[in-house]
Amino acid sequence: MRGNKSRQARSASHPSNPAPQTSKAQACYGTVRERNYTTNASGLREEDSGPFRIRKPPRSSDDIMRKRENEILRKEHTINEDIPARFVQIRNSQTAKLGEPMSLSDALGEIQSETEVLRLLANFEDRPAIVGIEKKSVLLEHRKQKLEQEAENRKEARQTKMKQVELNWAISGHDLDMKLKQLREFVDKGRKVEILLASKKRQRKATQEEAEKLHSKLKATFAEIEGCREIKPMEGEIGKQALITIQKQGK
Repeated sequence: MRGNKSRQARSASHPSNPAPQTSKAQACYGTVRERNYTTNASGLREEDSGPFRIRKPPRSSDDIMRKRENEILRKEHTINEDIPARFVQIRNSQTAKLGEPMSLSDALGEIQSETEVLRLLANFEDRPAIVGIEKKSVLLEHRKQKLEQEAENRKEARQTKMKQVELNWAISGHDLDMKLKQLREFVDKGRKVEILLASKKRQRKATQEEAEKLHSKLKATFAEIEGCREIKPMEGEIGKQALITIQKQGK
């Protein structure tokens, strides 16, 4: 028994039986399992199932950033490999002159992929498409400005949207306070506010004195709100149906 073990040890250490070496590829990507095939009942070869994974090298932060930038630009532009043309002409951004027709792959070789993209400007069925080499930073800045302008437009649209507050000439003191609070909030937000005053059916009709008092109360409230003005004369009559339109000055 001891003799067998010693012979095995000498055989393993003998120069003719070197230890298996690990290649650089195996060190970087891991060992790749050889694909084994078997023949199924139909006579077709099938690959044996089993664990089969190759460890890929991690992508750099620059690669991730470039991919993210291109994904953002693709939302608004047709760029790089997405251009649906086999042949293109590059337009000079300064002279607006067109270059000689070339394949799309050759045109992509003209750009610095880290900072530039090939953008489709015009596409044709019977001649090469027109493209331009543009800086990513410029396109991204234009997109940022566009989104900011759209957000500003939405904000202005919300502010200029008309709001209406309905009041009964015979409104109670508590309900009036609630309505005036709501009115103040609308005006402070820059909204244009229409105040509709009228008598409600099946409710007590206000006296002329009560209607005059409510109108005076509204006037006093407008004066308390900084910059609030009636933007046009009151329509209708006090005690009947009337419409008052107010808004902050300068809006």
